[in-house]
Amino acid sequence: MVNLNLSTVVLLPALAAAGVMTTMVFSFNNNMFPHITEIIEDPAATTLPGTDVPLTREWTGVDRIDRQLTVLLIFFWQLLDGRYPQATLQGVHFFGQMGSFWTLMQLEAKREGNKSRIIAYTTIFGLVYQNISVAITIPIWALLSLLTNPSSTPSTLPHRLSISPTEARLLPWSMFLGYILPSIAMAIPSPSLLPSTTQQTLITLWQVFPLWVTLSTALLRPFFRTPTTTTTTNPHLFALLLAALPHATTLSLSLTTLLLPSLFAPDTAASLHPAAVFLPKRSLPGTDPGLAEAALRFMQWDEAVSTAATVVWAATVSVGIGSYNGIEEYFLLDMMRFIKPDVEISIYP
Repeated sequence: MVNLNLSTVVLLPALAAAGVMTTMVFSFNNNMFPHITEIIEDPAATTLPGTDVPLTREWTGVDRIDRQLTVLLIFFWQLLDGRYPQATLQGVHFFGQMGSFWTLMQLEAKREGNKSRIIAYTTIFGLVYQNISVAITIPIWALLSLLTNPSSTPSTLPHRLSISPTEARLLPWSMFLGYILPSIAMAIPSPSLLPSTTQQTLITLWQVFPLWVTLSTALLRPFFRTPTTTTTTNPHLFALLLAALPHATTLSLSLTTLLLPSLFAPDTAASLHPAAVFLPKRSLPGTDPGLAEAALRFMQWDEAVSTAATVVWAATVSVGIGSYNGIEEYFLLDMMRFIKPDVEISIYP
């Protein structure tokens, strides 16, 4: 069954197109992609851009994979080396939002009624969006989720939405080991605390965090098999905190530069101003704001478009637009679990 409604016909396709424009096209316009390509293709480029830090190019021994990992390394170095504070702060904010998206995507994949659907292949989706853009892949995932959502009846809905208590308990721990710890590790500054080569390795390892989350799930599962009464409250609360804590922290710091600028050096206050950190900017053809600013713009649009797609998806599922039979109860059931944890609709003991 194909579900056609405002979200699947207009909003999500438009957001996917916006993701292509704001991340891919804008990155050609502002010279970020050509600049990184020039570095990659220049054998004389032995240091990371604008630094004297030796650039590591060999990772797996496979040329195409090593090339892509080096592209990602150059990009993320702009966010993590601390020389462009607004990019670093935006990266911290996006870390929370992307982790929350990823938790919810996995939660959907683990629902009994979704296990055989294309949206359940979250590791593949994650590896794709790590190499392309969250602003493109999240709208596509949401579109596939809504387009192919099967009809339900009051008798089949609880089974379709149920999640194994083991998986519900396991998900936050898998995210902690596979996403949060690698994210913290790659942000440890070098050379003050780590050799620069080690930080480059950690940044490169982080690029496949969807794989680390999947492996963490497999490794931890034997320790979570003890029968217990649980609900999807834990992963929902985890996703909420993962989004809220970085959001509150980064926004508070940024707003402080606006409300109490005397606490900061003028350059720092300007760099951490809310508009500099959070407001996406257009990149017209022929502009060249510099590699760090271009990376920041990519991340700003990446977050803005993917967040909008997530909101559209959640609202569509919740409200039950169009031909969604029974799906309006979707969030009500989970909300019941959240408010009253002893409410149990899972088919699992």
